Amino acid sequence: DGSPLPSARDVSVTVHRPAYRDDPKFTVMLAVWGQFMDHDVTATALSLGAGGKPISCCKEKSTPAHPECFPVMLSEEDPYYKQFGLTCMEFVRSAPAPYCAMGPREQMN
Repeated sequence: DGSPLPSARDVSVTVHRPAYRDDPKFTVMLAVWGQFMDHDVTATALSLGAGGKPISCCKEKSTPAHPECFPVMLSEEDPYYKQFGLTCMEFVRSAPAPYCAMGPREQMN
């Protein structure tokens, strides 16, 4: 219908409730897999701005966003980030692999 989608953080907060309970269907391998995925994502090379400087996506609204930015907007009532007064989470695209041809973008590993 053309209405804006909710922020990725709003979806995350709604879906993932802070309730912890044992579940016999899941083993410690689930935690190992989660850590593997986390380290793979957090170690990904990010695109850089002019002069090789990091890109800031959460600037004042009057500044045009960098084309590699996709910031996650946070609710002022976010259960975690409100204590820090944050309303924007930085999100920069991964760096492209060198020597890529035109077409789908391959990320650097």
